Amino acid sequence: MSMGHNVLTKIVNAVRQGLDLTGLTAALDTGTKGIAADVIAESTSATGVTIDGVVLQDGAIMAAGDTVVGDNASMGYTVAEGLILTGQGTTNDITLKNDADSNVLTVATGQTAIARVGGDQTLMIVIADADYTVLAANSGKIHHVANVSADRTFTLPTAAAGLYYEFWSTMEAADSHDWLIVTGSDTNYYKGGVLWCKSDVAEATASEVTIVAPNGSDDATIQIDLPSVGTVIRMYCDGTNWFLTGFVMSVATPSYT
Repeated sequence: MSMGHNVLTKIVNAVRQGLDLTGLTAALDTGTKGIAADVIAESTSATGVTIDGVVLQDGAIMAAGDTVVGDNASMGYTVAEGLILTGQGTTNDITLKNDADSNVLTVATGQTAIARVGGDQTLMIVIADADYTVLAANSGKIHHVANVSADRTFTLPTAAAGLYYEFWSTMEAADSHDWLIVTGSDTNYYKGGVLWCKSDVAEATASEVTIVAPNGSDDATIQIDLPSVGTVIRMYCDGTNWFLTGFVMSVATPSYT
């Protein structure tokens, strides 16, 4: 049995018997350094310990100071930066893994960019030649719309703050059918507007390059008639309304209902 265990045993016995602990003070000071000698070794630092094994902490682990350049792996804290995690590896400085020991996020050694590993990293959704329900999970992605064989309706997901979508015409010529992008409810109406340019003239006049805006009260459908090359519609939701911007190249003016 280690010295630390002996001291603890004496303290426990003394407490049980109601004895004075004064005589154990000096022993406690040195004996606690030997507690669990099989897993804890005193560090060369005056205040540090090195633990060889698993530490189970019932409560918060709090850092009180910044990390130091060159630390193998450390956690720190400053008032300005908050929680700081630093590392120093030959391949990565920081690696976040899942329970299967697979990388999820990495920061390469000496770099600042985060590399995301696995998961859905698709930046573009290709919409088939059919009506389409836009997914909340695809927020932030470009929606590629090729030539369609009939008028197509694209229904936005239930309004939620932060949803963002882009719809791009990726044709080489004007489509012969229309896009209808609907919010699904008049209470989730459009705000903002798009810039329309007439596409079948060599030089558009002032009336053929104009802003086309919804009524700002209940227009929940934007119809892009015969979209041509260069048409891009962007929209952002604040939780209630959808804010439009974009550019429409077409022989016909976009409309709202």
